[in-house]
Amino acid sequence: MGASFFGLRELPFNNTPDPRYFYSTPDHEEALASLIYAISESRGFVLLTGEVGAGKTLMTRLMLRHFNDRIVFAGISQTQVTATDLLRCICSEFGIDTHPHETSADLLRRLQDFLIARFADGKPVVLMLDEAQALSRDAFEQVRMIGNVEADDAKLLQIVIVGQPELRERFEADDMRQLRQRMFRSFHLRALTREQTEGYILHRLSVGGAQYPERIFDSAAIDIIYQYSQGLPRLINTVCDNAMLSAYAADQLAIDGPFIQRVIEQMTSVGQGGPRFASPRLPAGDGTPRRRATDVTPTVSTPIPPGLMPQHVSGAAPDAQRFIEEATQAIAAQAQRIRQNVLAEITEAAERMRNDLSGSTNESRVVQARAALENSIERSCVVETRLKSELIETTDALHELVTRAQGLHERLRAVAAETEARIDQAAERAARIQSSATAVTEQLDAVGRRCSPLVGQMRRHTEQTRAVMGELRTATTEAREAAATALSAQQAVEDTSQRLATQAARSGRLTVTLRQAFTRLEQQASVLEERAKRIGVEEKVYDANAPARLRERSRALAEVLDENRSAIAEVRNTLTTARPAGKSPQLLRTKLAEHVNSLSSMINDARSIPA
Repeated sequence: MGASFFGLRELPFNNTPDPRYFYSTPDHEEALASLIYAISESRGFVLLTGEVGAGKTLMTRLMLRHFNDRIVFAGISQTQVTATDLLRCICSEFGIDTHPHETSADLLRRLQDFLIARFADGKPVVLMLDEAQALSRDAFEQVRMIGNVEADDAKLLQIVIVGQPELRERFEADDMRQLRQRMFRSFHLRALTREQTEGYILHRLSVGGAQYPERIFDSAAIDIIYQYSQGLPRLINTVCDNAMLSAYAADQLAIDGPFIQRVIEQMTSVGQGGPRFASPRLPAGDGTPRRRATDVTPTVSTPIPPGLMPQHVSGAAPDAQRFIEEATQAIAAQAQRIRQNVLAEITEAAERMRNDLSGSTNESRVVQARAALENSIERSCVVETRLKSELIETTDALHELVTRAQGLHERLRAVAAETEARIDQAAERAARIQSSATAVTEQLDAVGRRCSPLVGQMRRHTEQTRAVMGELRTATTEAREAAATALSAQQAVEDTSQRLATQAARSGRLTVTLRQAFTRLEQQASVLEERAKRIGVEEKVYDANAPARLRERSRALAEVLDENRSAIAEVRNTLTTARPAGKSPQLLRTKLAEHVNSLSSMINDARSIPA
């Protein structure tokens, strides 16, 4: 009921830890991140403190919502128990079966078996101790003993200790140093600042469904809310919830500073018996609510006397005019009944006096009857005068009501006219927007029609490009293979060239040796010829053709040597021209083989010549 009055789906300031209404601040983000990290990384003990109503319970709800069913969780909020009862409560929350007569050691052993089993399943076990400032010293020692259950590389139980600021003071004591040293992270939730308080209120209104949350609470109201609540979310919720309820009762959509101030005064006066939920708009007094004009219910339908109905009622609003008519009719009917009663009383008194006077001659009784009649007439005159004055006052009040109704009617007409004008403007804007949208749609259709051939061409070009790219990839592969083959052939040619160069060097040296031998042979032949001529050897003893045969063989050997030189030069020329020209390796191999065979035959011919 109150939510729809402000345009909301639901009332947004309930004091329940609803994660949907979480308002993120740096402190809350850090606290939530610390809780999530400590549990995810199995860090053991975590301490979270804050003032009453600072949002500690909401932090734990958000932590549970983050992990969902990935952890085994147990929460203990009843902390005013003994150490053994606390251990028994923990086992019960985890669903561990226990017996009433078991000792603390038995309960601890059962809990340890449970933690080991959950560790083997890979599920972290989380214990939350809420309102921990009420725990006794022995209970804290029991919590420390539970926290000692651990594996080689991880804590088997993650314990979140939540409490009020005095809990931090307890941890500063010397007898708590062992538990304090085991604490992985300690965080304190601070109250909201003025800016955060405004953001918090607007955020909750937005989540509740408000389209314009800034129109409900103005800046002055938020200032007073912050001064009263000191930035504590629970007190902020309480003040805002009461303010919205009072604004609904007062039929007021906007909540300003004075309104909030009256709400807070009523809230703080509860201990003195003040009405907590009364509307701030009600005047100070005995607290009795005044009836509205619309609460009047006419009980008669007597026709309106001609002189009582104002002449300008016809211009009033229909509801106000109907109410005035009914009220005037009721007043006129009441006056008519009083007048009739007075006239009936006077008539009855006159009749009694006439009966008494008929046949009576007693002067005293006549005087008494006259006095009674005069008294009745005087009373009737007084009643009539009072009725006339009341009718005049009522008529004046009706005139005032009519005037107010006319003003209200005029305001309603002005609002209706303004609304119609705004509706017409909105309709014109909608028409312009619709025409613009139609034009844009037509332009888009035209662009689409123009782009259709381009899209087809682009698709064809894309397909052609893909085909060319495929051919390029094939050609690139073939070129890479050809390059690899050419490199291997070039290496083979270089190796063969090296071997041929070595052979050519050896052949050159052999040629020089043979030339020297032939030269010596020619010299010896010449010497022998000269010696034979000189001593006169007979023709049958001396063979004159022997020097000629030696010379012929020398010439043949010289020719062989010349061919050998030309063959070597041709091989070198072939190798020199083959490298830059990029000739086929198979052709080079064939030519080299031919040159090598020719060279070998020349060397064999040279060896066959006798010395």
